[in-house]
Formats: sequence, structure tokens, C-alpha cells
Amino acid sequence: MAARKVNRYSEAALQKSSVIFALMHYTVKMDAPRVRPTDASRPVATLIGQAYCIPTRDFLSRVLPPLPLDLNLDDLLEKGAFSRRNGAITKHGRLWGYGGKGPAGVDGESVTDAFAHLSRNIHSIVKTVKGPRSTLTFYNNKEGKANFVQRTTTTLPDAFFVLTTCMPNSIHWTDIAVFCEYRKKSSKEDIQENINKMSCSLLNRMRNNPRCRFAFAFTAEDKNMKLWYCDRQQIVVSETFNFVKDYRTLLQFVLSISFAQQHQLGWDPTMSIVERGGHVQYDITVRSRDAKAMVFRTIGILSDSGARMVVGRATRVWKVVQLIDGVETEGPVALKEAWVDSAREREGEVHSRVMQSIYESEQCQEANDRFITVLIHGDVHVADSRDHAPTAVYKDAVPSAHFTRSLNSGSVHTVSPHLTTIPSQVHYRIVYNEVGEPLSAVSSLEIVFQALEDVLQGLNAMHMSGWVHRDLSPGNILIVNGTGRLADLEGALNGYLFCPERKATRRSEEPPLESFPGSPEPGQLEPERLDPDGPRPRCEAESPLYDEPLRYNPLHDQESLWWITVYFTLNRKTDVVVDREAESKLAGEFFYDYRNRQDALTTPDYFSDKL
Repeated sequence: MAARKVNRYSEAALQKSSVIFALMHYTVKMDAPRVRPTDASRPVATLIGQAYCIPTRDFLSRVLPPLPLDLNLDDLLEKGAFSRRNGAITKHGRLWGYGGKGPAGVDGESVTDAFAHLSRNIHSIVKTVKGPRSTLTFYNNKEGKANFVQRTTTTLPDAFFVLTTCMPNSIHWTDIAVFCEYRKKSSKEDIQENINKMSCSLLNRMRNNPRCRFAFAFTAEDKNMKLWYCDRQQIVVSETFNFVKDYRTLLQFVLSISFAQQHQLGWDPTMSIVERGGHVQYDITVRSRDAKAMVFRTIGILSDSGARMVVGRATRVWKVVQLIDGVETEGPVALKEAWVDSAREREGEVHSRVMQSIYESEQCQEANDRFITVLIHGDVHVADSRDHAPTAVYKDAVPSAHFTRSLNSGSVHTVSPHLTTIPSQVHYRIVYNEVGEPLSAVSSLEIVFQALEDVLQGLNAMHMSGWVHRDLSPGNILIVNGTGRLADLEGALNGYLFCPERKATRRSEEPPLESFPGSPEPGQLEPERLDPDGPRPRCEAESPLYDEPLRYNPLHDQESLWWITVYFTLNRKTDVVVDREAESKLAGEFFYDYRNRQDALTTPDYFSDKL
């Protein structure tokens, strides 16, 4: 997937970007201990999720990159560095060019013209610092679209900070570090318009740039400004401040952004761009726990649907080849990267424990070639430390809400308004030796059922070893060289317990039931209550008198496999296996003849014999 190429939609579909966002539904669930709320903890609804408002001073100190060691803002202010001739600060203690009116008092209809003084001041602030060269340069976008409904996936924001090495006439999404959106007035409609434009810009960068780990932005309505930050874990916004009078906040923001290193601005230093024949590829470094590093070059994208949402795991799967001394090796492998909970066991570790249990239980022969194998895995390291979401340091001030936002209705439902801590995320990569075709992409029933038969053998080996998969789906079953293999063991569990084990107790001190929850003992129900046309009997295990954990057992995996079978049999358009006439006749027997369908579901080998 090329980083410098944006998604191409039809012009008609792009005229109303709001329609694209209106089809998106965002659901976020967070549960954690309660902490003391603050006045700034007001959630802000955006098109890409709910943002959490924090005090501006905390945004500057905990979210922004730190100022370089040789740059002291207090010393510069004391020496009047920004108040000299052509400086950004006037003798009246205001930002130059606006007086007391702000952009709303500037003549002219263009939004960029109203904020031209802001652009001039930002350049002046950066030039005041002597010594280090700035990483970013600020530009006003005079060719942009001021209104959100005019935005498309190719429309750049009202203004932006880009890498200093970029040419002004050839700026792409991959070059932008900070997005800026303007409105001359500060009405509620203007504020919402800016939020919508900012959401569109952040979504484009996070979705279309695989090297983007997080992003910054600011919105300005007249003199009022907010600072924004988002990563794959959450969206954070500062309190509103007057950038004309509160110039110190603007100074620190501009200096922190302009002189930060690239990895502090969201770019992934473990991914480098390689342009070959007009196509963009990436060299990706994967580092194991023992510090062993391997480099892989992408040759194609296998899946990136998980990266289309801003907040989430952002899972991408690449088809790659290994590089040894800069030379590509033969044979492709699959590389998956995602943002996972830092406290959760990594997929590669779970995979290793599953296979070890299978070998120790002498299920090796049955499990042979029924699982994908891992080449290397490990957390991504940036600047000699694990790549955590930067806002994790501010987790004690983020309000929690179990909410669902529907853009069609525009409603926000908040269940838990209190503040919480949230689990931090870490960047993780795993490389598989096999590149397979997911079962979801197969349309031949012959291949589907052969793959399900192979997978059933692998599941049996897991179950005999005390493990359950818990995440069976057509996307997690791969076909490699004609053989079905199990993938994505991240959710696999040993011991069949879905939650920490607790002894089931009855509040009346009576002995607990020995059966699984939902399975009453023989004779426990009266015969007349077993009438299928009567009311559903309630067993004692469902009573609130019992405190029993939900036990996940092999039957749940087998049920998932059964539903996959039903899905392909009844709900998928499949290829003609023999000839169209024979297939149509067989479909008529199964889908329009009750007796044949009943025999297929109840009689052993009936269905396979018909096929």
C-alpha cells in the first residue's frame, strides 16, 4: 500500500464527506478504578470518537514533546526575545497583528487571510530561537476547503506543520505532523465545524499513513484555540485559551512542536520508506524480547481494515520478505502489527505455550500442519523503550464513559461519568512463516469443508491439551497449500476458565451444583415443565443465589465451527463444483426440502455423501 497515495473514491461520493462519517458508529468501553474528577474533565464528541478535555497546563507538560534542553522559554521571555523588532509579542502583551479584536476583526472574506497574522507570528517565534534547526515548517493552505462538506480524502487542512525538508508545492498526508483548522467566528456552529474538519484530517493521516503512531492538531475559532492529540488509545483536547492574550501557551506549543524529533511527532522510526518504480514499500524492523532484530520489506497488504478506525488496535497484516544485509530473501511471510493492552500476554507467547502443551500431551502428530507458525515477535521499541501510547502518562485524568455515539442520530449516551484510569497500549509485531488465504475469501464448498476438517483436528489437539481457542471465525482460519490452519491464538485460554476461578457458593450455605451453569441436574425439573411448548424452565444455576464464573469449554469452540459451517452452507454464494445443473438440484434439496435439510443436519455422512 503506497503511503503517498490516498484512497480514490468517485467524485460524487467525495462531495459529501459527512455521509462517509455518518455511516460510522463508534463504541468505546472502559472500566477502571474511580479517581477524583476535575473541572476540565468534560467529554467532547467528535466524528472519530469521544475526546477527553484536560487542563491546558497538563496538555503542555504531559502530552506535548518536551522542549530541547538548551531552550528555556522563561529565559527567552525574560530577555524579551519575542518582543524585539519584528517579534511576535507587542509591548502591550498581546500577539502581534490582532490588537484586541482577533481574526474576526480582520478585513477580508478568506479564512486564511484572517489568520495570516498567526502564520507570521509562528514563523517569527521559530526564527527567534538561535541554534538548532527546526524540524517543522508552518504553512497556511490557501487552496484548501473552508467548509467540512466540501472536504474530500484529498483535501488538506486549513494550515499545517510539515517537515522542513518538504517542498511547499508537493505536500502529502505523510509529510504533515500537525493539523490546523480555522473559523473566523466562535459560535457553536463554527466550533462544531472545526471539530468536524479536524476529525476528517486526523482520520486521513492515521488511516493512510502506516508510519503514523499518533498525531497533533489545533483548532482556532476567532481568538479561541484548543490543542488536540490522538493516538490509537484515546483522543485528548485541551481547555480553550485565548491565543492573542495567552501568548505563552502558544509559544510553548509552537516551540515544542517545531523543535521536536520526528519520533516525538508520531512518525515510526522502525519503519522506513523505500520507493521503487513509483511504488512505495516499507522496511519494518521486528525486535524480539531477547533484542534480536530482523528487517522485513513489504510487498503487499493482506489486511488493513482494523486501521480504518482512529481509536482501536489498528491491526495491519503485510505480505513481506526478509532482508539479510539489505538483500531480499525468497519466500514471503506475513507480518502483523497492532496496538495491544500492555498488561495482556502477547500472541507469540500464547502461541508458544499452546504448542508446548500440545507436544507435552503427545498430540503432536494430530496437530502437525494445523497451526500457523511464528518466526519472530516482540514489542516495538522507539528511543530504546517500548512504544507506549504517550498519553498513558495522563491516564489518571481521563474521564471514563461507557458510551455509544451514533452519527445518524447525533446522540451520545453516557453511562459512567466518573473519571478512571485506562490500560495503556503497546505497539506489537508478530511474523508468521506462512502466508495463507483466509477462509472468508474462499467460495468453494469443497475447499471450505476440507479446511474445516483440518481445523477440527487442530482444535481437538488444543482441547486434549487443556486449551480453548475462543476466537474462531472465517478470518482466523487460513488455507496454506490446501490445508486449513488455525491462526490468531491471542485469545486462547488454558484451563477453560473465562474469568479468575472462584468457588461457586450458595448464600444459603447449601452445597453448590456440580453441573455447568445453565445445565440442571437430572430430576431437578418437574416433568410437566419440560413441555417444549410451555415456558422455559429456570434452573437453580441461573439463580442470583449462586456466584459461579462463566466457564469457557471446548463445546463453545465446536459451536463456533458449526456456525461457520452453517454460514457457508446457507448464507454464502459458492462456486460451481461439478456443474450448474447438479449444484442447483442439490441446493434445491437442502434449501427447499425440509426432510433433506433435516437429514443433512441429523444423519451422519448424509451431507458429505451428497456433496
